[in-house]
Amino acid sequence: ASIQAASGVKPVIIGKPEKHMLDEALDILGCTKDECCVIGDNIDTDIAFGKRHGVASFLVMTGVTTQAELERSSIKPDMVFANLLEVIEHDVSRGRFF
Repeated sequence: ASIQAASGVKPVIIGKPEKHMLDEALDILGCTKDECCVIGDNIDTDIAFGKRHGVASFLVMTGVTTQAELERSSIKPDMVFANLLEVIEHDVSRGRFF
């Protein structure tokens, strides 16, 4: 708000959870929302971002979000993994790799 007031220009917000970030990632990767997923350790930012924009969301329990927070949250990831290795092993076993 202070930047907008000082400059008289409304800023374009490009970070999570704004759609611009997703559009850029899809463009760079050359894929659709159905062909990718958001992987993160924060249910309130990473997983909320994926859910907000219709992208599969995988929560890894290696960082910010605790089990208790996950259970209390209204935001529910599509899958929960202990770590990134579990994500890779899960997807490789299905014949896909992100």
